[in-house]
Amino acid sequence: MMRVIATGKGGVGKTTLVSTLCILLARDGYKVLVFDTDPSMNLAMTLGIPFSDIATLAEDKVSIGSKMGHEDDIDVDEIINDHSAVTADNVRVVIMGTIPSGGSGCLCSSISLVKVLVESFRNRPWEYDYIIVDSQAGPEILGRGLATRFDCNLVVTEAMPKAMEVTRQVFKLSEDLDIRRTVLVLNKVEHEEDVQRVKTELRSMPDLIMTIRNDASVREADRESIPLLDFKPSPAAVEDMVRIKNELVSMGS
Repeated sequence: MMRVIATGKGGVGKTTLVSTLCILLARDGYKVLVFDTDPSMNLAMTLGIPFSDIATLAEDKVSIGSKMGHEDDIDVDEIINDHSAVTADNVRVVIMGTIPSGGSGCLCSSISLVKVLVESFRNRPWEYDYIIVDSQAGPEILGRGLATRFDCNLVVTEAMPKAMEVTRQVFKLSEDLDIRRTVLVLNKVEHEEDVQRVKTELRSMPDLIMTIRNDASVREADRESIPLLDFKPSPAAVEDMVRIKNELVSMGS
């Protein structure tokens, strides 16, 4: 079983990459479980699942939260079955959810629960080949230790100063959490100079740098709510994401 998290600044393309990787892996025959921990909750829709089809973890915050600290009382299978849906490609999606109302507190207990759920599969790695987390924007989720000892952190970024600052923070936290490999995914690349600019800006280098070309078809597919893999003709960005998928498979071999 391989555990992967996708992190980075908001708007850099994490969810598009995660959804496409999940579908590609599932179509290759791998069993995939994905957690959407971004309060914007776009992953389910990107994978073709209406929000109404999934009860989020945050919606049951009180009843589930009362068991935190008493993990023996948590029925992992029940929670996942009650708070997930399966896509047409057989990807199981769990949605953390968002803050239900003003003054209702933070999402700390929901993030802690995701950590417990992910960790539970260390004792039964045969159930899923890949567990993937689409993180909330920014480095905060790593600060809560969710990805401790994960196999890979896909740090998605752009060749822009604000995105680079978040990337530097994420790199540091990845080291602290003993994540096995850190892969920088430079998205929306237009020129080779973009890659060189990022290398210059980073204070430490990841294990690997991979790129996704800037592709107007990605934005068009998003506007039309069409899964990227179903968009015709196939976007050039899909070819790049296939390379990233192949790299993940190679890591897990």
